[in-house]
Amino acid sequence: MKIGIVGRGYGRYGLLPAFRMVKGVSIEALCATRMEVVLADARDANIPRAYDDWRRMLANEQLDAIVVAVPPRASGPICRAALSIGLPLFTEKLPAATLSEVRELNEIAQRSAITTCIDYIFPELETFRRAKDLLSDGAIGTIRLVEVRWMFESYDNRMGLRTWKTNSNEGGGVLRHFLCHSLHYVEWFLGRIERVRATLVHDANIGSGGDCYVSVTSATESGVLVNLVGSSVLPKGPGHSVAFYGSAGTLSLENPLSDVVRGFALTLGTSERRKMIVTEEEHSTVDESVDARVGASAALAQRFVDALSGSPPRRPFPALREALRVSTLIEAICNSNSLDRSVRLDKFAE
Repeated sequence: MKIGIVGRGYGRYGLLPAFRMVKGVSIEALCATRMEVVLADARDANIPRAYDDWRRMLANEQLDAIVVAVPPRASGPICRAALSIGLPLFTEKLPAATLSEVRELNEIAQRSAITTCIDYIFPELETFRRAKDLLSDGAIGTIRLVEVRWMFESYDNRMGLRTWKTNSNEGGGVLRHFLCHSLHYVEWFLGRIERVRATLVHDANIGSGGDCYVSVTSATESGVLVNLVGSSVLPKGPGHSVAFYGSAGTLSLENPLSDVVRGFALTLGTSERRKMIVTEEEHSTVDESVDARVGASAALAQRFVDALSGSPPRRPFPALREALRVSTLIEAICNSNSLDRSVRLDKFAE
């Protein structure tokens, strides 16, 4: 299966090795904005061809799928062009910068039955899957409250960089760049969110002025209250955690490390004891020298390729419809912040 990759960031050090872990995949071309750089990358990775224009790559290559890992503002046109010629698409978690663009991408994919996959990595982690199994088995009884906290200092903010990652209009800021993952996995765990009440705080003195503090109180359609708090400007912040409080106990996913994957541990607490269930480190599929996200991306890439090959994937994988749902949630959160009131999700057409 012939693959082309657009993007030199996570596309090069994350998705390239992820797809190379999938049997039968041949990476035919790389594309990035600077030809001298992408030529060197292609040579180092033993990839036949390099491009500095994704349009030429689409025109010249006979690809079976395209992988896109560029900032959301640039991603939208690339994804639209690929889908418009019927090309299956694997892309990063925000495939475009605006809700209307993501809606259009999903409509094209649905209309033409094109296979797509979004790189939402957390449900691929063993700790998260075990947590979902325990919740389904009633390990903590009736779920009463869920608290998500992702509080840390991002590299761009620590270094004082003014990049798209700290610019809300470009698809950055803590909500779009990080908490989009949390919005996805909250609904993966609990079902659809019904309403949100949110506060976003911007700081013009930090990065590119994007949102750097977010607080969201929400409720699912099943009535579970979910509190989500995130910040990407907190030196030595406590990290990333998800706590499920039930009538018979507490289930906790905790990662205090800067490594967004390897640090997770799952614990179960009941009236009798607190027990460590599993750590992510025990189940890592990649070497310590490799970005730990590669293993999760590779698991998604495998099921994406299986689907394209006609083999039923072992588990469902997130597609553009899930990206549309996350973009809808982001829009509702931003509306709630602007209006200073609770917003219902049924007001937003998907």
